[in-house]
Amino acid sequence: MTTTIKTSNFRATLKQRMGMASKVTAILPLLFLVFITVPFAYSGSLIATWDANTESDLAGYKLYYGAESSNYTKTIDVGDTTAYQVNNLTVGKTYFFVVTAYDSSGNESAPSTEVSAIVRTPRLHAVFTGTSIRLNWASIQSADAYELYRSSNPFFTPSSPIERLEGTTTFTDTDYPTKPDSGRYYILKALSGGSVLHEYNKVGVFNIGLNKSANLVSLPLIPDDSTLTSVIGTQLTGSTQSALSDKIYVWNGEGYEAAWLFEGGSGSLEGKWVNMRGTAESTSLIRPDESFWIVLQSTSTDTILRVAGTVCADSQRVVTLAKGYSFIGTSFPVEMSLDASELAKDDVVTGSNISALADQIMAWKNNTFEKAWLYEDGNSEMSGKWLEMSGVSVSSMSFLPGQGYILWMQNDNPNNEWSYPNPNSNN
Repeated sequence: MTTTIKTSNFRATLKQRMGMASKVTAILPLLFLVFITVPFAYSGSLIATWDANTESDLAGYKLYYGAESSNYTKTIDVGDTTAYQVNNLTVGKTYFFVVTAYDSSGNESAPSTEVSAIVRTPRLHAVFTGTSIRLNWASIQSADAYELYRSSNPFFTPSSPIERLEGTTTFTDTDYPTKPDSGRYYILKALSGGSVLHEYNKVGVFNIGLNKSANLVSLPLIPDDSTLTSVIGTQLTGSTQSALSDKIYVWNGEGYEAAWLFEGGSGSLEGKWVNMRGTAESTSLIRPDESFWIVLQSTSTDTILRVAGTVCADSQRVVTLAKGYSFIGTSFPVEMSLDASELAKDDVVTGSNISALADQIMAWKNNTFEKAWLYEDGNSEMSGKWLEMSGVSVSSMSFLPGQGYILWMQNDNPNNEWSYPNPNSNN
């Protein structure tokens, strides 16, 4: 893809920087790399643009770049232009750029301020607007059309497109599911002459059902932005007073960070989640693989929270746990059994033949905790199983998309990293 990044203005004369003849007063060009999405061909590319010089004897510019700061392994004489697309770059890699100007006598300026950019692939984004699902994406230069596919299965394989789109980089879907614990997922392909140039990341919107009380939830998709205002927006009930607003509580490892929706007033905080004092936007983040509380006002009704993001394509997710309370959830929008989650493998949790000595996992349901504990005795067929608290039978608990969980680790476990696999067998 192509990306640009903007630096602060910086100018100097060739005379001042190069000690050129007094008649030469060329201005050192500004190199711009601005964070916007620009045309992308078959490989990673970046577009550099810069301010034009105004000297009558200006002949052109040279662009220098490399994969290390101040070490430019490539030089391109781009001629008398103020934009150049550098191709055949490695996606995911950072490149560093400077530009110089030269006159008709061959005098060259000192380099501009160095700027850098990471080469990224074009991405598809989903946003729930309150009345529809809006998709937007980065354009691809060689594409003459885009095909959009849709399914209620997050791991679907595209077959028949629902739309063929030309001359646009946005689509609005008003036909979205309204029931809780369901989702809608999208795949987009860029075409040129009928051939697929690029398949974008799969995105979706998932409906989390909320009760008019406390709800322990997690994100079944990877958000573009983890701030409360971006993930939750104004879907819940806000107020100009914290006591009358719905609340969010995020566990930071030592205690809860609380936030509420400021709504119905004026100023820069309107429609944003703010700290309990109401003086600034909350700095709490809703991260993938973590759970958090949503507490609705007693006057609220059961509702649905719609969260948007990318369908996780990782083969596995790695979560760092700690002794004590760990607020966890799954980033995959499908159900996963406790056994399939591999939470009991690799000494991630410690079991016992006594529930009081074993690590436990808790799910908040119907205003009470459903609990399970890891049974281990080294002998019986029940060893290594998650049991109900009575210890009589195997727990039916599973990881559900959108549901949050609390892992109570009372032991110093040998391994504090939980790696849980992608339930999509085709991944």
